[in-house]
Amino acid sequence: MRKPAVYVLLSLGVLLATVSCLLLSCSEKDTPMFSDEEKVAAAKALVDHYVEAWNEMNVNRITSFYAGYASILVPSVGSLSPKSYNDYLRQLFSPMAEISYQAEDRDVHLVEAEIADIKFRAWVLMRTNAGEYSANKTWIAWRLHWSADDEWKIATENGSDRVVVKDQFLAVLAAWITAWETKNVDGILSIYTPDATIIESDGQQYDLAGYRDVLNQQFSDITEIDLQYLLFHIDQYTWEQGEASFQLLSTIERPSSEVDFRTDNVSWSLTPSGDNWLVQSQQTENVSVTDDDAVDDDTVDDDTTDDDTADDDTVDDDTVDDDTTDDDSVSA
Repeated sequence: MRKPAVYVLLSLGVLLATVSCLLLSCSEKDTPMFSDEEKVAAAKALVDHYVEAWNEMNVNRITSFYAGYASILVPSVGSLSPKSYNDYLRQLFSPMAEISYQAEDRDVHLVEAEIADIKFRAWVLMRTNAGEYSANKTWIAWRLHWSADDEWKIATENGSDRVVVKDQFLAVLAAWITAWETKNVDGILSIYTPDATIIESDGQQYDLAGYRDVLNQQFSDITEIDLQYLLFHIDQYTWEQGEASFQLLSTIERPSSEVDFRTDNVSWSLTPSGDNWLVQSQQTENVSVTDDDAVDDDTVDDDTTDDDTADDDTVDDDTVDDDTTDDDSVSA
């Protein structure tokens, strides 16, 4: 009669052990494997790994950071799935010789145990195999989900407030041209760094104080000026410095009603100043100057051909004089 009692006791022991194991298992499952601090650190590390993958131009590694259901909003492109984003990156990287990707101003917020938000400023510099540069700065916002593999995955990505560096350079050029056309000396000088160097087409080098004097002198003999630029090009670029060049076409009207046409090649070295850029050095090379000779007021005219409509030189030693009016005191 004792055997049933023994069996009952043994069965109760097994039952208690099973219940204890189940309770222990549930307890371990409910206990977070990572603290909040560790999850925040993991989110920050995800940004580091993402940056590394971009600089490696490793498309598969980049897209591996996204959840399979992720939505990726790329400015000027639209919303992409991880697969379509993979295709987009392959096309983007195809002509590239080099990419520099940086993430600044990172902000990580743990929303709850399995959701986190990250925002950072992405600086992307690209150089093609042909030597063409492009660069932009974009605010990137991520919503992260904690995966079954105990790691963060990007669920959504939104890019906003994209700033294209070439547009910033062109904004500096536009401000410079406007200041020139309005003969605003302070406006012209405002686009330069305090220690800027300006080398004119005659080889003379000026600091800002000297350049101010040059501008004031030039504008005293100018009634109106119109500027246009051509062939703007970013020649070299890093996050610390940019090199740009362009051709400048100038139409200059003098108080005497004479009009000059100039073509100059201008080179700029620019440095960042906050979210903008300033010119650190400028060099100008004159290509051509054309005088429409509506008025010829040379004191000595030794042109081989003189086709002024009015010639009032005191001495005229042209070998060929085809002026419509010649009132020189001495005519050869």
